[in-house]
Amino acid sequence: MEKRKYKRFNAEGEVYLKKKTDPSLRIQAHLFDISFAGIGIFAAESVEVGCDYLIELTVKPWQETVSGEGQIRHVQEVKKGDAKVFRIGIEFTSIDTKIIQNILNRLQQIICEEARKKEQPQNPSSRPQHH
Repeated sequence: MEKRKYKRFNAEGEVYLKKKTDPSLRIQAHLFDISFAGIGIFAAESVEVGCDYLIELTVKPWQETVSGEGQIRHVQEVKKGDAKVFRIGIEFTSIDTKIIQNILNRLQQIICEEARKKEQPQNPSSRPQHH
């Protein structure tokens, strides 16, 4: 049974994590999903569950960076091609929720636009003419 409160959206982007207790340690990761409550990332190195991190998040196609804080909720080693990577779930503990909501709204809009394109007939003459 699904225990999440918020819908997740597939997303691409770059994530940088800095451990709050040791900001000199910086981990680069790749975003694969986002929700109002947190993000899912793939990283080459593992992190400790329960640790707090500073987050710098850039979601494609918007190049605006969102900074905040999060706590590691789960870490799972997975195979991605020939490489082993870590699938990491981070729950936001402090972030600008307006910006996150804006990103989610835009992702939803893109999903709807792509769905509409698939539903439209491919014949250009059948499209309504706008004057």
